[in-house]
Amino acid sequence: MNPKQNKKRILTVTLAVGVACILVFIWGNSVLPGSVSSMISGFVMKLLGWSMTEYTVRKAGHFTEFLLLGAVLGLFFTVKGTKRKDKTLYLCLLALFVPLMDETIQLFSDDRGPQVTDIWIDIAGYACGCLPVLVVAAVIRWAWQKKRKQ
Repeated sequence: MNPKQNKKRILTVTLAVGVACILVFIWGNSVLPGSVSSMISGFVMKLLGWSMTEYTVRKAGHFTEFLLLGAVLGLFFTVKGTKRKDKTLYLCLLALFVPLMDETIQLFSDDRGPQVTDIWIDIAGYACGCLPVLVVAAVIRWAWQKKRKQ
C-alpha cells in the first residue's frame, strides 16, 4: 500500500470512529431519563451564559449534534470515494434512520417520549452539516479535474 492510500485509510477509519462516537452520544442522551436530560440542559445554559428556555436549549442541542453527524458522514463518504449515486442514497437513508432511531429509543423511557418536531429538527441539522461538505467537495473535485486537463 502506498503512502497516499495509507493516509486515506487512516482518515476513513478516523471518520468512522468519529461517526460511531457521535451516534453513541446522540443515542446515549436519548436513553437518559428526562430529569437527567433537564439537568444537562440547565448546565449547558449556565456554562454558555444563555438566557433561553430549557426547551430552546434542547432543540439547539438536537440541531447541533445532527449538524456534526451530517458533516462527518459527508466527509466519510467523500473520503471513502463512494460513488455519487450511492453516497446520496446512504446519506439520505441515514438522515431518516438515525433521527427515527433516536426518537424510538425515547419510547422506552418512563418520562420521555418521541416527538415528530425533534425528527424534523434533527434532519434539518443533518442537512445543514452534510450539504456544505458535499458542495465544497464537489467544487474541489471540479477544480482538481479542470487543473488535470490543462
